[in-house]
Formats: sequence, structure tokens, C-alpha cells
Amino acid sequence: MKKEMKIGAIVLAVLVVLAIIIFLSMKNKGQEIGKILEPSNDVPEEMLQEQSPEAAEETQKLIDDVTGGDLNPESNSDIITLNLSGEPIEGQEGVEVKTINAIVVADGNNLINMETGEVIKENGELADNTARAGSPEAPRQSQPLESAEQLPESTIKINGSYNGFTPNTFTVNKGQAVSLAVSNVNSVDNNVTFSVVFRFDDPSLGGVVLGVSKGTTKTITFNAPKVAGEYVFYNGQFNHRDLGAVGTMIVK
Repeated sequence: MKKEMKIGAIVLAVLVVLAIIIFLSMKNKGQEIGKILEPSNDVPEEMLQEQSPEAAEETQKLIDDVTGGDLNPESNSDIITLNLSGEPIEGQEGVEVKTINAIVVADGNNLINMETGEVIKENGELADNTARAGSPEAPRQSQPLESAEQLPESTIKINGSYNGFTPNTFTVNKGQAVSLAVSNVNSVDNNVTFSVVFRFDDPSLGGVVLGVSKGTTKTITFNAPKVAGEYVFYNGQFNHRDLGAVGTMIVK
């Protein structure tokens, strides 16, 4: 009888140990899945209110590329601080001052608010993707650059010519801050001197336009649409779209 009780106790102990091991294994797997789905701790909470975790991760990656990972405006000259006057302070003299820390990808581009991930103008207002291209409200293209190589790694880089784009498709997340560069690679050997006019079909991106002369690169910064889908872009110069200069931005 005692022998049977002893065996039963051993079996029970083994089962308890196995149950603990299985529990811990499932817990660790759950934590690993959580790490995959959750955004990093570097993503500001305010950005997560404006963008999905996936979009915020990509926006933060672009900010980290520009700042080198140093997010302290006091020690990093790449961070631009805007001090914007707001409404008068109730019961006090003076006005509220709102501080926005932002980065810019290239000279001439709009700013990216480091807290919200929104593409903004110098007055703190949002850049309007639907505005007339080239207007003060629309996203601004950069000054001409000699090469796309000097741009952050997170910048989407496309070569454009009179008869095609390479690559002719790219994918972004809904609402993320996008840095897009287009290089005009029309061939000197073939005496093709046309500019590349990169633009979208959809009116919701009517203000996102790049006019790039031969041998140069320009970039533009904008927030991707908040509606998933495929957005066609093309070269608006002459009949170049019909010659094959067309592509698709996939928003997921």
C-alpha cells in the first residue's frame, strides 16, 4: 500500500512539473508574439493615436534614420524645434506657446512632427495632400540633389525615365510618414533630356508631385492615405505614361 502511494506521489509530482513547463512555454510564446505585434517603446504614444502600430513603426524608423537615433533636441542639431503661439492664457497675460520637435529629410521638404508622425508646415498646420501642387498648402518637393544615396535608408527611392519607373511598385502603411525620392535617369547617350513629372491619379494625392530634371533627384514627404488600396502614379510629361512610365503605390 505504501509502495503504491509512493509511486502515485511521484507520478503526481511529474505531472505538476510537466504542467509548469507547458505553462511557461505557452507564456513565453505569447510574449514573443506580443513583441512582434506591439510597437517598440521608442514610438511616442501620441503617434500611436494617429497611426496604426505598423505605420508608427515605419514613421519612427524614418525619424531614427534622420536623427541617428538621438531624439534629444538639445544635443541633436538635426531636430528642428518650433515654438508656436497659441490662444491667450485664461486669467494671465501672454499666450500659450506650443513646442513641436520635428525633422526634415531634405532641404525644401515639409517637416515631420516627431510626436505625432504628421507631415506639417512651419506654422504647425498639416500639409494637405489634396491641395494644388506647388501651393503653400501642398507637400513640398526638395531642392535638386545629386544622388539619392545621401538620403536616409528609409526613403523610398525610385528611378524614373520617359518610359518607366524602377521599381514601379512600393508598399506603405496607412497614414505613415513617407519619404519618396525620384531620380531622373533619362539617358544622355540617347539624347533624352526630358524631365520626369511624378504624380498620382487619385485626387486625394493631387498635391504630391515631383518635377525632376535629367540627372538629378528630388524628394517629397507626405502622409500616406488612411484608406487602403492601390494608388497609381505616372510620369505626367507628354505621352510618357502611354510609353510605360506608370506604377502603383500599395497602401495596406
